[in-house]
Amino acid sequence: MIAIVEIAVEFLKSIPGEIWGATIALSGVWIASKNSNKQLKERLTAESHESDTQRKSELRREVYLEGAQSLTKLTSYLATLPDQYPYEEDAFNNPVNEFLGIASKIQLIGEPKTSHLVASVATKYGTVYLQALQHLMPLQEIIREKDLAEGALEAVGDAIEKTMAQMDALTRSGQTSYSVFEPLSNDLDTLFQRSGEIKDQILSLGSKKIEKQQVYMKWLLTKLKEISDITIELSVSLRSELNVETNVNEFRAAYKENQLAIENELENLTTLISSELNKEENGQQL
Repeated sequence: MIAIVEIAVEFLKSIPGEIWGATIALSGVWIASKNSNKQLKERLTAESHESDTQRKSELRREVYLEGAQSLTKLTSYLATLPDQYPYEEDAFNNPVNEFLGIASKIQLIGEPKTSHLVASVATKYGTVYLQALQHLMPLQEIIREKDLAEGALEAVGDAIEKTMAQMDALTRSGQTSYSVFEPLSNDLDTLFQRSGEIKDQILSLGSKKIEKQQVYMKWLLTKLKEISDITIELSVSLRSELNVETNVNEFRAAYKENQLAIENELENLTTLISSELNKEENGQQL
């Protein structure tokens, strides 16, 4: 055993100092490289996490802003729905489905609270839309009747022009026979009478249309009031995730104030329209 140790010692003594120096240097490089690789790996991991966080934040910002814009567009669409033909439009090409699609995105990338809120808001607005379609069915029927009446009035107007042109042609030709003019004159009287009847019908349908629109707008404002609180909560949650400083009480008060201003303007518009309708009806009666 001692002999083996002595042989090993002699072997180590026989190794030149240069080799020992190189070996020690290489060991130092290896240790330093190992530490450097460890630090690099930790730095890359941290940068990767930071990059993922930044990408997630940018994606949220893009989708959340799109959602806020879409919700505003949806509210405006519901307000103008009485002037639309919802049963004839592309079922997949309206602000309602646009918002529902964006809401699905928010549910995927949002925090649990935001995901829950946007799901509730989407459900409530979808329900209001379906109720609005049912609410507007009588109005749509009035609009269709009014369109038909306006088409009939145009046809009667064309017939009047044609009859008057025939009478004018007979006069120019020197035809004075009462038997020739009488049928045309009777037709003209009938056409004028029919024209007056259709105009009265159009005026009546127009008044009914406006009345239905007023009723719908008041109903819609009531529905929007009912879902205003959860809509505000969603807006606050979105702003919070985007690190936008928000005073909830001030935000809520501003929302209510804007809503009240809209209601007042609607009431003023309703009063003005009713006044103009009364003037038109009184003029027709005179």
